[in-house]
Amino acid sequence: MARRTEHETPDSDGPVAPVGGTPSAPPARRAGVASGIRFRDRWERTTRWPLLVLSVAFIVAYSFLVLAPEAPAALHLFFAVVLAAAWVAFIVDFSVRVAMTPRGGRAGYVRSHKVHLASVVLPLLRLFWLLRLLNRMPTFQGNGGTALRSRVVVIAISSTAVFVYVIALTELSVERGAPHATIITFGNAVWWACVTIATVGYGDFTPVTWLGRVFGVVLMIGGVAIIGTSSALIVSFLSERITHRVHDGQPLGRHDDVSGHNFEEQTVKTTDSSLEHPTAPEIAPEASPPENT
Repeated sequence: MARRTEHETPDSDGPVAPVGGTPSAPPARRAGVASGIRFRDRWERTTRWPLLVLSVAFIVAYSFLVLAPEAPAALHLFFAVVLAAAWVAFIVDFSVRVAMTPRGGRAGYVRSHKVHLASVVLPLLRLFWLLRLLNRMPTFQGNGGTALRSRVVVIAISSTAVFVYVIALTELSVERGAPHATIITFGNAVWWACVTIATVGYGDFTPVTWLGRVFGVVLMIGGVAIIGTSSALIVSFLSERITHRVHDGQPLGRHDDVSGHNFEEQTVKTTDSSLEHPTAPEIAPEASPPENT
């Protein structure tokens, strides 16, 4: 019986560490490990859509509680219950997954499900888990350069929008009501998040609480990562275009006029035509020897 090297689940962030013991393990133990993995996979398939609904419900409930502080108390109570129920469901779901994983592979399973672990502590991060569903769209299938680049661009833009929204919402919840606070509306929070993630920082809106400043640092780190990703995408696109032109035999001219004519290409063509129809070089007449007198 071959040793199991990795086990990757549909919702994992990568391959999970080896589980299942060694070939010398008792058959009863190997059967128990396989049964636990099958139960965990079945649990993940069964709870995927309910957790998706709960994730959306959590985001809606939290957004309502932050953006509508003057709403009736009954609505606040309702959305608070939804918030708590979804949070408990996230904790139970992740606990069941870890419990059903064999002991030798639990640490690897947790490492390969970082988004799920982080969403147990901060459920707003479930939005990033929802973005993983974009990978399953037919448009982004394939491993070609164009498909991969399109997938990265769409996911990067979506992640940036989600990142700005989550940080702005959380920043507003911790800043509003603080003494001398400047971020007191959602518009202020979104504007502050945009200029911070772009590493501009006008300074018209600044956090005054220590937790708000922590979120500002997180936002700046995210902005640097997004700029780096964008630069890498541009370099990859230009490299692929140049490679295609070289393979197709197209000249890589550096001087193009407004009409689209390539001066370097014209020079190459002129040189080629001169090689096809060479002209005989002019030979100077030999000088006659001097006459003897």
